[in-house]
Order: sequence, then structure tokens, then C-alpha cells
Amino acid sequence: MKRNGRKEVTMIRFEGVAADGGFVFQAAVFSPNVGGNWTETAFKATAYADGVMEVAIDYGESISRVAELVSGMFSKKSNFANLDSVILNYNNIRLQVGKNTGRKSIICMLMKAMAMPGYKDVDNDVSVDTETCQKRIPLRDSDSDLFNLRDEIYTNSFRFDEISNWGKDLWFRNPTTRESIIISSIKDGIVTVESTAGGLISDFVAELRKFFIPYSNFYGVKAVEVEFNQFAIRVDEQNSGRILYLYERSCDMSGGLWEKEMQEYYNSPEYVRDHAKSLKKENRKKAVVQKVRQFQKRNADFTIADKKKQEEWENCKAINSKDGYSNCVIDYTILWAQYMEYLIAKHDKKLSDVWDMSSHLADIYGITGFMYGCAVSILSSVWKYGEELRVQHNSKYNHEGDGVVNPAILTISA
Repeated sequence: MKRNGRKEVTMIRFEGVAADGGFVFQAAVFSPNVGGNWTETAFKATAYADGVMEVAIDYGESISRVAELVSGMFSKKSNFANLDSVILNYNNIRLQVGKNTGRKSIICMLMKAMAMPGYKDVDNDVSVDTETCQKRIPLRDSDSDLFNLRDEIYTNSFRFDEISNWGKDLWFRNPTTRESIIISSIKDGIVTVESTAGGLISDFVAELRKFFIPYSNFYGVKAVEVEFNQFAIRVDEQNSGRILYLYERSCDMSGGLWEKEMQEYYNSPEYVRDHAKSLKKENRKKAVVQKVRQFQKRNADFTIADKKKQEEWENCKAINSKDGYSNCVIDYTILWAQYMEYLIAKHDKKLSDVWDMSSHLADIYGITGFMYGCAVSILSSVWKYGEELRVQHNSKYNHEGDGVVNPAILTISA
């Protein structure tokens, strides 16, 4: 009988940071074993990196509850679903639980550890401090008003959203301001924060300061390590107000080092060799374009298969003229087809002799593998020699059926 997946589901809510720098979460665990109800259990994440989280759970929780909590983290419906494994600390037991470990197996692992000789010789009532550092009382006269206090807490507090599937980062979002904070690691109260692509340094600095505002539920973190545009720094409560100054100073230093390195490069034998290669490449490009332009004196881009295909080609050009990437594909497609026609006509060559070699010689734009695959697909549809080109191209990838192989993704497009 096919199983529908885990019955336990653990949804995680971020509470705040404890005095030791651990992240305190409240786990709502759904289990059919307790009447199909949700039960809440607190735990603390003491370390995290690359999809592996180390957690501590208080001795007061039962083995069954602990097993349901950890097992349910890996459920597809859980916002911890993309965890790879959990290192569990519970009652002086430390064990690693994998993605495919079920609740019953976790119970067996815990009971086996508790049955080991010497387990009862030490104090096993290990309590876990889940009190957070976030301040919920007025710290300033201006915050004595209840409305102002609630506004401070709401705008500076974050909820846990998910663990990203690709980068395994922890994503936290503020539901009021819609800001996001991305944490890639936690260790000894020090967190590593990732910047979002295309973000401004001023916005990033504002996000980092959230860690050191008492009304934020990130308050309690000992330090934050960041890297932004090759600028790396460890931020703590003492220097959080100087981040922008340190960033600008780092940029000035990096700029000076870059200029020095470039000057040394210009005076090196390596630059002479690279410059010679670059000139040779540029001359080859000019020669290719000159030959093609002299041959292709008519207005047509290349020889279209028939009148119906002419309209298809014109539509293709119009659609792909709106951005630089797509336009580059069209330019390369035209030059490549023209160069093949030139070699076929002027040197009495067959398409099979020239298509592959000319695809490289016609690349004066620096195209990607995906762009090349697009050019093959276009030409196979509208060009006079398109079907023969499609067969030749596909044979390179041992494909004899319909469609065109795109080498960048190795799939067939019909």
C-alpha cells in the first residue's frame, strides 16, 4: 500500500534569541496520535549551516513528543521541509536524525541511548533556556504609549518563513514592512547574513541594525558576519552604527588595491600575451564580418525556405528585438546563416562540412550555449538549409528524432 507521506507535521514559529545566542522556536506539531490536534513545543536552534540544524529540547518533553517534533520537521507540509538533517540534543543524548528517519525510529534511537551503561550515572535532567532577549516593555519615554511600543515591536520583529531549497538559507520576513533577512549560518550566537541580489547597501545596513534593536526578536545575537560586494565585516552592538562608514572605507581601499593590481598587470608579460590574443580575436571577427558583408549585398538576412516562413521569421525578429539578450540571439543567427551560405557558395562546400566550424567563427558576440541552441532552433524552422542543419546538429548529441537539442539544457524542443 502506498503511503501518503509523514503523518507528523511540524510548523515552526520564530520566537526570538536567547541569552546564549541560540534561536528559540515554537513548534506546532500535528499528530493523529493525540486526537489529530496541534500541540506546541519550544526548542532552541544552537547551530545551523548547509541544511543541518542542531537543536536542543528541554528534558521535560516526552520522548514521544520529541520524536513527533523532529520527524514532522521533514514533512513536505512543514516550513522546515528543506532541512537535510537535525542534530538532536535531549537529556544528555546527542544524535543525528536524517530526512528519511521516521518517528518510531527516533523513539528507538533515544531509548537505545538511554539504555546504555552509565547513562543514569549523570544528571540527565537537562533544561533548555527558551527565554528570549526581546524587550516588550518601554525602554524610552517616547515608547511609554502602548501604540508606540506595539509599533516598535511590529516593525522590528521577524517571522520565520522557510528554508530555501537551493541555497539552504533560513528566510525571515517582517509581515509589516515586508523586509527579508536571509541567514546562512548560526554558531555560538554569531550569524552569517546574506544580501539579496541587486539590493542597496543603505537598505542592507538598515536590515543589519535590526539585530541590535531591543524591540526586535533578533535582539540577543552576539554578532553578525556579512559580505556585500566583496565587503566583509563582523558587526556587533558596538559598531552597528558605523557599518556604512566601514563599507565606504572598504570600497576606497579595494579601489586603490584594484588600481595597483591593474597597473602591475599592464606592465607584465602576461598582459602582452593576453593583449596579442585579444587583437588576434578582434581581427578574426572583422575578417568574418567583412567576408559576409561583401557576399551578402542583397537586403535579405539569409535565404528563407519559402514565403510562409518569411512571415514567421519577421515575427521572430520583431518579438526578440525588445531586449539585449534576445536581440543578440537574432544577430548571431543572421551572421551564422550568412557565413554558412558564404562558405557553401564561394568555396563549393557542403553544409555538413561547414556548419559546426562556422558556428564558432561567427560568434563575435560572446553567446552562451543556450543562445546557440535557440539559433539552431530558429534556423531549422525558417532557413533554406534548416532541416539539414537540425539533423547535423542533433547527430552531435546522438539524437535522431524530432525537435532540436539545446546543449545548454540537453532537452529536445519540438
